[in-house]
Amino acid sequence: MTILEPPRNNSGIPQGKLLKRHRLPKNDLGEFYHWRELNVAMNLPIYGRVYRLTNCDKFTRDFLESEGIVLNEGEVDPEDPYLEQRITRETLREYKTPSSYDARRQTLENDRKVLRFYAIWDDRSEMYGDCRNFNINYYLADDTLEVTEIHKPNDGYDPFAQLIKRGPAPKTMAHIPRDYPTIYLEPTPQVLKEYFRPIDLKIGNTVVINGRKFLIYDCDQFTKAWYHENFGYTEFTPIDVSLPEETMPKLELPPYNDFGMPDDSLMQMKCFVPKPPKTDVPKLVDYGTKQLRYSACLESPNAEDAIRKFLLIYNLSNDMISVREIGVKNSGFPRQKFLKNCRCLKPGATMDEPDYYGPLDFAPGSKIILFGHRFRLQGVDTYVIKFMEANPHLFPNELIDAWKQTMQVMGNCIPQELHEELV
Repeated sequence: MTILEPPRNNSGIPQGKLLKRHRLPKNDLGEFYHWRELNVAMNLPIYGRVYRLTNCDKFTRDFLESEGIVLNEGEVDPEDPYLEQRITRETLREYKTPSSYDARRQTLENDRKVLRFYAIWDDRSEMYGDCRNFNINYYLADDTLEVTEIHKPNDGYDPFAQLIKRGPAPKTMAHIPRDYPTIYLEPTPQVLKEYFRPIDLKIGNTVVINGRKFLIYDCDQFTKAWYHENFGYTEFTPIDVSLPEETMPKLELPPYNDFGMPDDSLMQMKCFVPKPPKTDVPKLVDYGTKQLRYSACLESPNAEDAIRKFLLIYNLSNDMISVREIGVKNSGFPRQKFLKNCRCLKPGATMDEPDYYGPLDFAPGSKIILFGHRFRLQGVDTYVIKFMEANPHLFPNELIDAWKQTMQVMGNCIPQELHEELV
């Protein structure tokens, strides 16, 4: 006879063969158990341990009954509370169906496929905040996301490569337990349950990535085609996020301080240490000592001024005007300098809002008022006609033709002896 114990998982008791096959002693007299002495519902003492025979299989029952042995009714095995609890627990265990997600297949099918969105981060509500443009790149190969900034020349920000490096982007951090040691441990996917997916990224949506609110206002052509193919989207109208142009405050010019010219007051405002007005070097190089000379007469209520003749000289390099008097014999007015080089204001102009005379103001018969003296232009030098014809983009044709007709009638306005003195 042999005794075997049916094995049970995690019972903590030695199982299997408890007694190897041999003849079992019945008593101390040297007698052994015979199969005819075995029956159901009886105790069987073996080596100081009593075994209870509760039932038998069909073959044993048929064999013993064929040998004329009447078997007792079978008994129900006593229940083990611990085993019953374990059986109940195992029957309630939930099993998850294996996911059909295949990371390798996703990588092979979507490698190098990137959804690119254009977004803005409007942080102007905070101190020193600004409205900045970003690219949100979503990689379909592994469902990761990165955020890069679109830099402009001289925007004042460091040209770093990425604002948020490539990786899974959680939708919210609210699922993190309060006792989670985030100071030295990164949140795991088991803690961060929801991540951004392509369905969450759409034109007009505001997404919060690492605490920053990004408004998606447009996307590239590949992204539009991908969404149309996979989600059936057809509306991709971009949102106008352009900001109004900032109007820079105009610098208010100080009032004229009666020292020098208005340019002197302007330079004193621009520089802490007063400096003279800057010379227009390109204009000086182009024109050098070139001058436009006009003959003029003085309109005055005094009868003796009617015979006086003047020469108005305009310097092209610095826009200054000088006046020389052409002496007339026995007039009492010798040849002399009447007005030194200076910039002359037009009538009605002020030092705070200056408007100076220029070559276009000098036409035949026009009246030029210089410091209370009224001059009427009469003639012109030959060089003036040549200069006008050489620079038609500076003078209208009507002005050139008018001076040509005047030149034909009056000839050169500068006497030969005065011309030699000026040259």
